[in-house]
Amino acid sequence: MAPGTVIEASTPRGKIRIHAGENFKRTYTAEGMEKTFRLNPRHKRWYGSLGLLRPTGDGSVHAVLGEEQQNFGTTEEFAAWLARQKLWHRPRWTSDGLMVDWDIKTRPEDGYQAWIVNVRQIYIAGRKPVRLPGASDEDVRFTGARSAATPHHHLPPARKIRGRKFTSRALDLMSHHGITEEMVLKTIASAPGETKGKFRYYAGRDAVPAIDCYVCVNAAGTVLFAVP
Repeated sequence: MAPGTVIEASTPRGKIRIHAGENFKRTYTAEGMEKTFRLNPRHKRWYGSLGLLRPTGDGSVHAVLGEEQQNFGTTEEFAAWLARQKLWHRPRWTSDGLMVDWDIKTRPEDGYQAWIVNVRQIYIAGRKPVRLPGASDEDVRFTGARSAATPHHHLPPARKIRGRKFTSRALDLMSHHGITEEMVLKTIASAPGETKGKFRYYAGRDAVPAIDCYVCVNAAGTVLFAVP
């Protein structure tokens, strides 16, 4: 978000307003409360993304705040990532890929709060999408300078390995996290799989011996992502 820009989002959690100030300052307004924090640039990629992060609060509240780009080769890769995200988050996004999810959690014993806010720009095949599936443009409003038309980081080409197709995002994540092709193939071969919707997941921790790898494939067996 460039200084002066504003995002107003309505998600299943409720409404939030995010205002971008100078030097990575962000003001968050939700549930009648307002908090301002300074975010810090990420110096290393985290599960495929760069961007900004605030992993701590200010003493009065805990905060986990982020802004990032997420880059996918296809909408199917995006859908597989989103299915996993929905285990913890309930985001809303626009047709051109601006995504917001947030929550405020309160500790029952003393009322201490944790603010969690994520702003993401989704890219498909090296560009901002035009009709990203599942979009609800009326739920995410943006005022100010738009994000870049292309991502900062570009994915490698998809390819086949021992007869199995690996997507560009899978290969990118594997390279970043030090996951080898052999680890992925062994995880699929030896870990029990679990089908959820259109995708099948293999947790290497359940293999014998355990493998530090978590893999998602589609119905054709194409590897959509592999992470620790």
